[in-house]
Amino acid sequence: MDELLNWRDEFPILNRTTHLISNSLGAMPRGVYSRLRDYAAQAWDTRGVRAWEEGWWQKAVRVGDRIGGLVGAAPGNTARHQNVTLTQAVIASCFDFAGPRNKVVLFDMEFPSIIYFYTEQQRRGAHSEVVKSEDGIHIPLEKLLAAIDQKTLLVPLEATSFPPLSKTGACSVSIALPISGRACVLARRVPPTYPNDPADRIIRATALAEGLVRAAN
Repeated sequence: MDELLNWRDEFPILNRTTHLISNSLGAMPRGVYSRLRDYAAQAWDTRGVRAWEEGWWQKAVRVGDRIGGLVGAAPGNTARHQNVTLTQAVIASCFDFAGPRNKVVLFDMEFPSIIYFYTEQQRRGAHSEVVKSEDGIHIPLEKLLAAIDQKTLLVPLEATSFPPLSKTGACSVSIALPISGRACVLARRVPPTYPNDPADRIIRATALAEGLVRAAN
């Protein structure tokens, strides 16, 4: 018997239904009940606003460090956000699209809201170029490299695909890599699809981004 089945009882909803949408919202672990009670009764109720400096601020850092361990990131270098689109918004806010380098190169298998977001950045002066996949599965590397030029500022890069009616899940990982001082590659969204090791997917996504850097150089 698969040893992973030993964990099934820790997710009560699995005893009542088949849960196939962990990419959007994972099955709630049994331990959440007690942890939420700790959060409300032992911290919020008893310590009030003091709870922020007595542990709440540090929780985000500790969780980020645990995720960072999967990708080989040093402690204090991994940030978590609500979803991948908001993560892109945080990253994009660091860049100025008003200058001559205002191009964002995407490919058409991006998660839809990512394309929506960068299309809306036209209001800030951004120019989005969407590279089309030939088979709806693979990143057209040659076309992607051809689209990256002196005007390119950002290259958001998927490590999974989101075809219509067949969206696969992923955790969000952003790896920023400079391309000859001209552009920034963002390799992200690495799917933890069993039996594939999520750490292996992250490593392969990083390697792909590094390959883009070398090719552009």
